[in-house]
Amino acid sequence: MFMTALSTAEHRLEGFENRAEEFIPKPFHLRELLLRVQHVLERHPVRRQAKCNGCIIELESRTIVHPDGKREVPPARDLICCKLLITSSPAVVSRNQILDETVGEDKFLNQRTIDIMIVRLRQTLGDAHGSCIRSVRGVGYQWCGDGE
Repeated sequence: MFMTALSTAEHRLEGFENRAEEFIPKPFHLRELLLRVQHVLERHPVRRQAKCNGCIIELESRTIVHPDGKREVPPARDLICCKLLITSSPAVVSRNQILDETVGEDKFLNQRTIDIMIVRLRQTLGDAHGSCIRSVRGVGYQWCGDGE
């Protein structure tokens, strides 16, 4: 969603080429802004859970429920990484983006930390062959779950 004082047709087209769903030129009416935001949110409902290999990932309660009913609470950073992949799907999430979201300013952690998180997530989800979390060489990772 773009909100800008630049409202020529050329600027609107540029916004839509950059994947904007809404383009709101200034000045605007507050009610119009709220309605446009509401429409975008309706088109993109918040995901509360995802599935992978029979496991259910409950994003709000931060737990993973296995097919046998066993509940597991993975490490917080692993779950943040998993949630980022799920909510960004089908886009590929870069390693730097994962590092920024899960680690922040911690100077002692590096790119290898992401590999370890992904390995632990795959083990927890029974995703040994990468059917839910796909590695995109040189870029990052992509969520491919929910195809059950």
